[in-house]
Amino acid sequence: MWPLISGQTTTSPRTEIPLGTSTADVTEINGLIYGDYKLLLGPNPQAGWTGPQYPNATTNWLSGQTIAHCGTGGCLYNIKEDPTEHNDIAQQNPAILEKLHQRIAQIKTTLFSPNRGRVDPAACEAARVRYNGYWGPWLN
Repeated sequence: MWPLISGQTTTSPRTEIPLGTSTADVTEINGLIYGDYKLLLGPNPQAGWTGPQYPNATTNWLSGQTIAHCGTGGCLYNIKEDPTEHNDIAQQNPAILEKLHQRIAQIKTTLFSPNRGRVDPAACEAARVRYNGYWGPWLN
């Protein structure tokens, strides 16, 4: 990545980014950005579109309650042509969909899923109460 970051090249050596979620003991791959395409699998929280200034005083969006249900088949987007991901093109592109599903299956064979320790409810409480929904220090 250093040649890209330092300006020696304008082309990234990366062509894909696995997308995942983690709990204290499990890491899941539930999406993949591959070239111009992004595949999302299963339920995806915080699925919504915000304005150019977010959050703001006129926003009352409960992001944790806004979920896109992509199921096991997935939602497919061309993020170059549709950067805001409004148009699911999975049904029109079965070959691309299958290719990304196969790549996710390959990635899962080498996935590292460390034990991240216990979840501390005090962290969520501090984000909710002390920091108005943002993460911040919670230990005294």
